[in-house]
Amino acid sequence: MDGDCKRNDCLLKTIKEYGEINGIHTDVACTEFSNMIFIVVSQFENFGTLIHVTSDAALGESSGVPTFTTKTLLGEEEEILNAIARNLASRVTTSKPILFALALQHKTPSAMKEVAELMLKCKCW
Repeated sequence: MDGDCKRNDCLLKTIKEYGEINGIHTDVACTEFSNMIFIVVSQFENFGTLIHVTSDAALGESSGVPTFTTKTLLGEEEEILNAIARNLASRVTTSKPILFALALQHKTPSAMKEVAELMLKCKCW
């Protein structure tokens, strides 16, 4: 541990939630690091695809709609997963980048609404 840490200051806090989405057990875990937020959403008990999301604040300010840039770091490059990551990022109130680990069976709009609700229950930001 870093010598500058005081008792619990250096411990990472991970908040976990789970629920059923379309009959599938879904785990969500959120951890806030000093430079990033890490959010895992899994219906397969693994990390799946890792997607880095950053806010394009300057672009979004002119239209009033937040915009995000996504980059797939590991896993399949699927536009639907990038869209899901952008949608979930729009619900997170932070200026930090977000790293999503997404392993999803159902990628429908109704399932993503339920994923977002589950994610918001365990917010660490």
